Formats: sequence, structure tokens, C-alpha cells
Amino acid sequence: MNRKNIIWLLTALLGIACDGYLDGVAPEHELTAEKVLVNDDAAEAYTLSIYTSLVSMDRNLATSVPLYIDEMQPTPTSGSNAQEFYSSALSPDNNTVQSLWENLYGTIYKCNDAIELLDRADALTPRIKNQCLGEARFIRAYAYLLLVSLFGDVPLVTRPDVAYSASAGRTLTKTVLAAVIDDLILAKELMGTDYVAAARIRPNRLAAAALLARAYLYSGNHVEAESEASEVLQSPLYRLEPLDSVFLMDSRETIFQAWNVNGYQLGSSFAPGTGLPQYVAAEGLIAAFDLRDLRREKWFGVTEADGQTYHYLYKYRKTTAGPSTDEYTVGLRLAEQYLIRAEARLRQNQPDEAIADIDSIRFRAGLPSVAESYPNAGSEELLVELLNERYRELFSEWNHRFADLKRFDMINEVMGAKKSTWTKASQLFPIPATERRININLEQNDGYDN
Repeated sequence: MNRKNIIWLLTALLGIACDGYLDGVAPEHELTAEKVLVNDDAAEAYTLSIYTSLVSMDRNLATSVPLYIDEMQPTPTSGSNAQEFYSSALSPDNNTVQSLWENLYGTIYKCNDAIELLDRADALTPRIKNQCLGEARFIRAYAYLLLVSLFGDVPLVTRPDVAYSASAGRTLTKTVLAAVIDDLILAKELMGTDYVAAARIRPNRLAAAALLARAYLYSGNHVEAESEASEVLQSPLYRLEPLDSVFLMDSRETIFQAWNVNGYQLGSSFAPGTGLPQYVAAEGLIAAFDLRDLRREKWFGVTEADGQTYHYLYKYRKTTAGPSTDEYTVGLRLAEQYLIRAEARLRQNQPDEAIADIDSIRFRAGLPSVAESYPNAGSEELLVELLNERYRELFSEWNHRFADLKRFDMINEVMGAKKSTWTKASQLFPIPATERRININLEQNDGYDN
């Protein structure tokens, strides 16, 4: 069998395994290291199959979460589900919420299975085995960071044990974050600095460092967040790109991107051929940009319909649903590392160093130094401006805004002023009702009925 056929076979088999995992029924076809990981090519193909469910949730994260907060708003072409997210009042029976949960835990199951099988695989070259193990831990960490950001406390499952998974209760977020950090520390040790695939669609040790910087920031360890971000920023592998090139497939700003056989797939939802797209930029997002800010010009398009002007998201240039591999969905990029380090430095009372990092992003956007724009700002005022800079730079990318507003303890203040339907319960998505019917130990988040 050639490598492509191995990938598709393993993806199909793992799909069977994940279906069983999610509904609490043991899979009929149990994979073992002896049956599958017979050589290096098989191990790499098995590892690549992990990415399928992570990529499949891209549409939900890139559309539903920005609607839920203050990045996008629906149009009459977007449907009732978009309206439910825009109201920030979700039902536990919402199919998109269910899909996010399933895809994230499906990804985690694949990672758990891969780690267990790879650990027992004796026929592999050590370098290949370590790379594959590092990737599995990296992707598991990525999935758990998204889960705690969306749902809060979630079950921490680190082995492919169907019976345990079907009855696991929720784990405190700080414990999940500690497990994420452990995974990423080990992933750094296991993976090399060189990328093992074109287009940076498989992580290296610096991708693990970049995600580790985010995890440390989320957990409040600002010394280590600064250290990990600095390691990435000092690497000659990466550089900030011109705004037109940031999201292209071969961008040097990209640290890790999610591969899809047809490339980036959401352009037709954002950029209209004629009339209105499904989603447009929220008014508050557009208002957050200085008129001199080149991101306002480069990362938004403008269309008119029924006598009104709308701004739509245009970070990615692809505007059709057909095949194209000029762009993939970027999961980690260098700009975030500057902003992580800036925040870590501000929280350690290092304003001058933090300003230099913020300015790296502002100068690319054609803006003056933050010190010039806010000459008398102290660390607290600069933190608020940093939050605003993250809003302008990272909008619509992998849930940053939702996580940021909660981390800064400003989500109720900001969202309550923008949406009359916002409540304290809106800080977290509901645990899907289907999952709670399967697992009686899953408690619902406060403010939801079932």
C-alpha cells in the first residue's frame, strides 16, 4: 500500500474508533501497534489521521464563536443557527455546540490512542517515533485549550479507555491546563526544530513552544510565557509578513497551520460574489480600528446591499468553496507571540519591553508607537490597550477574543454593553445535552436548564 492509501485507511478505522468512544460503546475494531505501526511510513500516516477531526471543526470555530462575541454579525442569508449564536443564548441541544464537543474529544481520542500505540511500537526509527509522539501530544494540548476556553471545566481523558471516558466527570480548568503544559513540554523534547512537512502543516518543537507560551499565559505563569514566546521570536525560521501575505500557504509568519485537501474553505461565507455574504464584521470591530490602520484596509472588504454598506472579513483571499491550496487555516502565527510576550512583560511590570513588542505589530499596521498614542499610560492602561490590539490583530482566529475577554475579567462588562441578551451564563457554552444523557456525571454549566 502506498502512503496515501495508508492515510485514508487509518482515517476510516480511527473514525470507527472515535464513534464508539463518543457514544460510550467499545469500538468493534480495536487497533494495535502490531497491526498498524509496522514501519515508519505507517506511523506517520497514522499520526496524520489525527488531524482530520481538528480540521473539520474549523468552520464552527471560525463562524459561530465570532458571532457569539463581538467580531461578526449575521445577515439574512446566514440562517437561524447563526442568529442563536449571535444572541449569545445557546441551547444545550444546539447542534454546533454538540459538533464542537464531538470533534474536540474525537481528536483527543485519536491522540490518546496514538500515544499508547506509539509507545509500544518497537519497529520504528527513534526520530520518527519521537516526532509522531510529539505531534500527538501537541494536538491533544491544542484541543484541550479550546475545550476549557469554550466550556470551562471538562473531563480530562488521557487514555483510550471507552468505559472511563463514558463516565468521566469534569476536571478543574487549572488541572487541565497543567496537563496541557506537561504535554507541550514533552512535545518540545520529542520534536525537532526542522519541519517534517511542507507548508508547516505538521508542528515542530517551536510550534510546541508557541502553544506552550499561550498555555502559560492562560494559567497565569507570565515568566514562562515570556520565555517560551522569546524562544520562538528569536528563531530565524519566522518573521512578520506584509499584511497581504500573512495567511498565504508559504507565509514565514506561520508557525503551524491546519491542512485541508482543498485548502482554506470559508472564504465564500465571508466574501460575497454578489449581494451579502453570510456573515459581516460587527460594527464594534470596525470601530476599533484607527482610520490609519492598514489592517482595516487590507483585512476587510466592503460590499453594498439594499442601500447599505457592509464590511466583511478578508484575511484570507480565497472567496470560493472549490479546491485551492494557496491558503490553509493558520493555527499559530508569529504576531500572537509578540502579543503574548508583551502581556507577560506588562504583568511583570516591564512596560518598556512590552511597548517594543506591541509596536512590532503596530508598525506593520502603519500606526505610531503605543507610547506616542498613550504617552502617560501605566501598566494597567497598557494592558487594556494590549487587549484592544489583540482584538484588532487576532479577530476571528481560533477563539482568541472569547478567551481574552475572560482572562482579562472583562467579558461581562464588554459584552453586556454590546448585547442586551448577554448574561453571566454566556461566559461558557453549555455542556451538550446529548453528552449529559450519555454521561450522568457531566454537570451542566450554571445558567443552563439541562
